[in-house]
Amino acid sequence: MTQINKYLYFLQIEFEKYRYHNLSKVILGIFTLLFCFIILYAKEVVPNVSPPLPSVETFFEFPTVWDYQGQIGNWLVCIFLGFLVIQQGCQEFSYKTVRQSIINGWTKQDYFLSKFLVVITYATFATLIYTLSTLIYGVIHTSDLDFQIIFDSNYAIPRFWLMSFGYLSFANLLVFLIRRSGLTTIAYFGYIFIFEFLMRMLHLYYFKHRSILFYPINSIEDIMPNPLFKLPDFWMEKAWGFKPLLTFGEASISALIYSIVIVCLTWVIFKKRDI
Repeated sequence: MTQINKYLYFLQIEFEKYRYHNLSKVILGIFTLLFCFIILYAKEVVPNVSPPLPSVETFFEFPTVWDYQGQIGNWLVCIFLGFLVIQQGCQEFSYKTVRQSIINGWTKQDYFLSKFLVVITYATFATLIYTLSTLIYGVIHTSDLDFQIIFDSNYAIPRFWLMSFGYLSFANLLVFLIRRSGLTTIAYFGYIFIFEFLMRMLHLYYFKHRSILFYPINSIEDIMPNPLFKLPDFWMEKAWGFKPLLTFGEASISALIYSIVIVCLTWVIFKKRDI
């Protein structure tokens, strides 16, 4: 069996495990619907705001639609696909599927690789939805279309994939580390929304320096940041003395390094622990 056929075989096995899994279908369905349509809510909210906030057109026109749709995807991937990776992974530890796979002839490396491929697949699926939905909205709402303005995106598509891979790799790490669904979910959302934020605020309080931007989840998030944070007179830039966002290059390189470390750490943990 060639390596490519081996990878495809692993993905086929993973697909067969969850093709009739109702929770997975519901989560993926909600994720897709929200990703495709939640931006339309801007047409109800944004017309009521005043400058310097952006006009409603910027949400849907090229090239800025890449930023706004990317920010929506940032939250949706983090919440829905991160939760899905946790539920599917922890379920296999709870139901002893991992042990059964090893008994049936898989090595630990095979099992780990299958889960690594699942993370890649979900990141790719999210990126595909992001790309198609953004192109559709942009083409419909942008006048004077040309190839240059459509893809004037600062490499948004590969950045979005890297962001998705970073979030899902972190979720996968906690699955292999904790193995229990409830605790893993609490740890995942607790770190992302509470713990790292508190650590960064303590860092800022005692050492006001832009190094607070290079924490793992913040690096991943800043690959597809909130476009409003780019406003030149944003209050955090005045209060902190530096811009509140990493550059795309800084965020991408940092997230790539963190993702590699996370994947390696996940393998080390799984390799050394009993199943």
